[in-house]
Order: sequence, then structure tokens, then C-alpha cells
Amino acid sequence: MTQKRRTRTLKDRLKTRIRRARGDVFVPHDFADLGEYDSVKRALRQLIVEGEIARLGYGIYARVKTNGLTGRPMLAVRGGYDGAVRQTLSKLKVNWRESDTVRQYNNGRTTQVQANPVFEVQSRFNRKLRYRNLEARFEKPSLRLPMRLTCRQRHSWERTTVLSKCWQHFSMQLSPTG
Repeated sequence: MTQKRRTRTLKDRLKTRIRRARGDVFVPHDFADLGEYDSVKRALRQLIVEGEIARLGYGIYARVKTNGLTGRPMLAVRGGYDGAVRQTLSKLKVNWRESDTVRQYNNGRTTQVQANPVFEVQSRFNRKLRYRNLEARFEKPSLRLPMRLTCRQRHSWERTTVLSKCWQHFSMQLSPTG
């Protein structure tokens, strides 16, 4: 008795890869070993129609689950839409940080909460990331401070501390030495 080995389609292999993946956000390059770019994109479009994944932007997809209350698909990403945007920026290797308003809220200086996430990106980032009625906004940093200074430190830097240190540094360079 011979068993026929069932050949798995690209869509089935994509479903398995997505189910086993650690992250919740995917780009077609993650599946490059499974097939050609066009066929992977076609299979991803089929998964979107089936409700397995959602498209956040050009070439960016996120894991989806069914909401128990409404029965509609929702993002299955830790942190919701904000978490999906953070994972996307990290996956695309974009140097980013939270906006001033989010930092002020996290430090307890304000109670204002933004409806749509705003991120400061240092490099050129031109993509639109949206899911249903949510859209992420990307801004340039308000001051030309090196973002690595804030990202490398373990504790959070206050903008006033950084500004005062920069001012001290520049004032020492400008003062005449006697």
C-alpha cells in the first residue's frame, strides 16, 4: 500500500510560516525562500481575502484574529496598532522614537492621549501605515539632536537635560580661552 504524498501549496506553507513566526508583522522578503516574489505576493493577497492576515501598507502585513464579540477580524499584535507600527519600523531598520506627546504622557506630565500614533523618524521614511480608520504619522525630530544619544542610554533622557548638556558643550567651544 503506497501513500500519496500531498503536495503543499505556497499558501499553505505561508500559513504555517506565519503561525510559527515569533513576530506579528511580515514583509514579503520573510518568505523569499518559499517562492518567487510575485507568487508570494499573490498568495499573501489570497490570505488577506481569507482573513488570515491584514495589509498595513505597501509590502507590510500583520497577523489577524477574529474578535470574539463582533466576529470581525482584528490585529493579533501585542500592543495593538501601535505595536504593529513599532514592529514594522524595527523590521525595516528605521531609526525612530516616540513623539513628545507620548513621552510626556508616559512621564506623567499630561493626560492627553493621541488617537493615532505619531513617531519621530530620523531617516527618510515615506510609507503610509494604516489599518481601518487608524493611520500612523511620521515626523522629523523637532531638534537636530543625534537620536543615537537617546537610544543607546539605558535610562530615558529628558530633553532639557540633553539641551543643557549641548548648550554647555557649545558654550565651552565658543568661549575665548585666556
